[in-house]
Amino acid sequence: MGKLYNKNIQVLIDSGASENYVSPHVIQNEQELIPVFDRKVETAGGEVAEIKYKVNLKVDLNGYSSTITAYVFPIKFDLILGRSWLKQENPTTNWDTDIWSINQGSTLLKPQKNTYHNHSPLTSISDLSYLISHKQADRFLKKGANGFLLCIRDVKPQNDMATNNTD
Repeated sequence: MGKLYNKNIQVLIDSGASENYVSPHVIQNEQELIPVFDRKVETAGGEVAEIKYKVNLKVDLNGYSSTITAYVFPIKFDLILGRSWLKQENPTTNWDTDIWSINQGSTLLKPQKNTYHNHSPLTSISDLSYLISHKQADRFLKKGANGFLLCIRDVKPQNDMATNNTD
């Protein structure tokens, strides 16, 4: 679905990400790195990390060419298209099928089965499991989100307490 430098890449469309992010391992040596100063990002785990570079990329999305600016940061995916891309392209989304329509409806982006790292090139957010930090949970709850606490424990059989009373 996604291509960068004519190579298949794993793309995540993430409306929770403010910007676009690209993993350093997909950047080619001749790619111009633009220095960035005083830029930090909070990861899904709640850690804050500094970003030092951004790049301008021409990404092929199912045959549609999109030029984006992305911050270079080590991420699970090759490319995360965040709110800046969503604002630029203004896609229409079918939430039942996870299909995104861009380029005035002429290009469809949808999760596909692929052998690329055993993931789809466009990963549906519903297919992902997330663990968020207590700081992120607190922030969401303060904004009025519903929250549920789940405690998972191993329960071991208490055979040593069982007695055979034959009186």
